[in-house]
Amino acid sequence: MKKLAELMNLQGRVALITGGTGYIGVAMASALAELGCNLCLLDLQDDALVQAANRLRAEWGARVETLRIDLENEQERNTLPHALSALFGRLDILINNAGFVGDSQLQGWVAPLEEQRVDTWRRALEVNLTAVFHLSQILASMLREYGKGTIVNISSIYGVAGPDLRLYEGTKMGTQRKPPVRRKCQNRPNPHRKSHGHRHPLRLHARGMHRARPIN
Repeated sequence: MKKLAELMNLQGRVALITGGTGYIGVAMASALAELGCNLCLLDLQDDALVQAANRLRAEWGARVETLRIDLENEQERNTLPHALSALFGRLDILINNAGFVGDSQLQGWVAPLEEQRVDTWRRALEVNLTAVFHLSQILASMLREYGKGTIVNISSIYGVAGPDLRLYEGTKMGTQRKPPVRRKCQNRPNPHRKSHGHRHPLRLHARGMHRARPIN
């Protein structure tokens, strides 16, 4: 089996990954590092950022920078273009992977509908939807500069099919498109055709990752 680096070369390009210290963030960062991409990991926890960056450097010899930014805070988000310009001078890939993480200690989060709070709802929307839009907007000019800019939005497979769809109502589901209604095929089924289940042509079902779209 060929290695990733034999299939694609991202030498000299720069990727920003929000939620970069989580399991999925680190996995994507590792794949990009193997392809020769320079990385900027964005997250909230300093220790986790240092640990993830050191691991990627040791494993792939990649250039990895980190930024501690609270995506709930619009002013902090606005510092990103300058920070990335100072660190790399360019941006080629934006991966909106971060998601709002609450727990039972957060009031109005893990609670019946009547006890949920609007302020907590707004916090989730700020990270899961508003930050995705805002980062795509303020970084668009950098992504366009070299003609190959790409934005990848990560949502959740639970927004499409899961044991409890209420987990992602209105937040991460907002970054997913609903598949169009399909008409039943009137032709007889082909007995020689293998079935791999329903797949929407524009969606990769690994955690709801959409097909990347170039920035023109």
